[in-house]
Amino acid sequence: MKKKILVLIMTFASLFFLAACGSKQLSGTYQGKFDFLGSRVTDILKFDGNTVTETSDGSTKKQTGTYSIEDNKINIKLKDFKITGEITKNHKSFIVTDATGVASMLKGTKYTHQNRN
Repeated sequence: MKKKILVLIMTFASLFFLAACGSKQLSGTYQGKFDFLGSRVTDILKFDGNTVTETSDGSTKKQTGTYSIEDNKINIKLKDFKITGEITKNHKSFIVTDATGVASMLKGTKYTHQNRN
């Protein structure tokens, strides 16, 4: 009886962890740092559901848009630009591989999830 209960608990735990790994949504705050005109700037992306909000330190301007994840690619669409990146399997970070407009300076920037447990 104890073995059956243990097997049942392990099965549910495995399903829970596998479902979390396959998620196509991000949650929380990701920060990336890059150099701009001789200064180190922190860019902040906050993910909630299928939306993302972008701000930079020292700026009161926010942009809100959407994003999608397919395989190891993340595509972010904001009002003024688009960002494409490669995301890690555990979704703890991603690196910008392409961007349009003013965001093109973000190429190579690594965004890391903040306060992830």
